[in-house]
Amino acid sequence: MKQTGSINNNIIREDGELKGSMGLLPIQEWFFEKAKNTFRKPGHWNQAFLIKVRNIDQKILKHSIEKLVAYHDSFRLAYTIDDLGNYHQYYNSHSEISIKYLNRTNLTDEELETKLTKLQSGFKLARGNALYSFAYIDGYADGSSRIFFALHHLLIDVVSWRIIVDDLQALYNQLIRSPKEILQKSAEENKSKKGTSYRQWIEIIEQYKIHNREEREYWQLPEDLSYEAFIDKASMCQAGFTLDNRLTKMLLTEANHS
Repeated sequence: MKQTGSINNNIIREDGELKGSMGLLPIQEWFFEKAKNTFRKPGHWNQAFLIKVRNIDQKILKHSIEKLVAYHDSFRLAYTIDDLGNYHQYYNSHSEISIKYLNRTNLTDEELETKLTKLQSGFKLARGNALYSFAYIDGYADGSSRIFFALHHLLIDVVSWRIIVDDLQALYNQLIRSPKEILQKSAEENKSKKGTSYRQWIEIIEQYKIHNREEREYWQLPEDLSYEAFIDKASMCQAGFTLDNRLTKMLLTEANHS
């Protein structure tokens, strides 16, 4: 596949809906090795969480999630397995987004948990299926609602959750302000500039390994060697600091845009 990447302001990126195959990151290779021999249910190796919201427009929420999935191509990561048991990674085509609706008025906490667990336990690797699910839950006593997310670890890590939530909030607020104008525009007209793709990051890691071979010996230390051997305990000290509200907000919501 010929890659159509671009560089702008020193950022390597791929724009548009990404297609084609790519290699695996070392952590993914580790996971698939475990999936062969250790993990009984590798499809359940995922993360899920709820965010509390006011009652919101479900139609606009669906459009917002569709745009979120279209922008973050890693939602479409999919896998095949060859005759030797090796997994291969590629970008799947865009598919219809489904959002499960639940009303918890007559559900106990245990019953609700069972339903949500079912939503995150059905991911099937090597079948090209989506490795994420969404749900909208209303009927809470205080009049609020919840948005449920479940994504396989192959698609997301802990650090990425805030980016996903912030982007979804921004998309929803944008659609609320001017839904007709935005929904009538094509995806090509509306897409924002993307950052470095997952595929490009994999290639960067591969190139690092090739061009920094002198580091290999350091990272292949004996397994029984303790990290404590590298610590100079005599020079250890403790330090602490406090950030005010303004700096805390900047760190959590603005630093990633710089």
